[in-house]
This record gives sequence, C-alpha cells and structure tokens, in this order.
Amino acid sequence: GGEGQLAFSDMQWETKSIPLNNIILDSDNPRLGPYNQSSDVAALAYLVEHENVLGLARNIAEYKNLYPHESIICIPIEDGNYIVVEGNRRVAACKLLSKPYLIGAAGDESEIPKIDDQTLFNLTTAGLYRRHATNCRRNHC
Repeated sequence: GGEGQLAFSDMQWETKSIPLNNIILDSDNPRLGPYNQSSDVAALAYLVEHENVLGLARNIAEYKNLYPHESIICIPIEDGNYIVVEGNRRVAACKLLSKPYLIGAAGDESEIPKIDDQTLFNLTTAGLYRRHATNCRRNHC
C-alpha cells in the first residue's frame, strides 16, 4: 500500500545487479496468505495459483526483459542472498522463465513460455537491477 512506499522513499538506496539465484521470495508477504512463513517453492506455487504469475511471465517473455520502470527492491540477508521487499510476482515470473520446472505441482511447464538465451541473460544477470537499502535489515528499517 501507499504507507510502505512512503517509508521506502526515505531510505538510502543503491542500484546493483543481483543474480536471480541469490534472490529469495518474501514468504512473509501478506499476499501469500496461508503459505506465509513457508518455503520459496511454496511461495512460488501460491503466486502461480493466486496471483497470475504465468500471465506476468508471458508479458516479460514477450518484452524479453522486465519493464525498466518496474524496480525490484530487496534487502540483504545472510550468505550473500537478498529477500524481496517489492516485486515478489516479478521475481517469481523470472524464476519460472529461467527454470520452468520450478512450477512443480502448481501448474504445467508447458504453460511457461520458452525464452531465448538473450532473454535468459537479461533476466538472470544484467537485466535485473535491484535497489536495496544499504543499512536496512528486515523489519528494522
């Protein structure tokens, strides 16, 4: 909602490229409902089933990248990983496009568009610029 966006605007952000494999879906996101506090796989399944992540994946595949104005915001956690604060659906869509088998029981791999090597590169490396607060830890910003 609007309140969270106000809080983000007061933080110091930097933009950097983070490998998709180092980004973890925010399983505390209220949008995840009963899957809250669960695994990355369960969070992904919920987003596929309830938040039209496949439709978003089709749009991203067609554009061959994320739209430039759609930042993904994440904060550093342990082991060089980052957790999504804003953009769970976009990260889930990118994960599915890069590794369709992640859909698991939530759907059928054939529903996920095939992407070319350049799109894969865009989504897993240079194309995914993420802003994060340099001195921000989860729930203590």
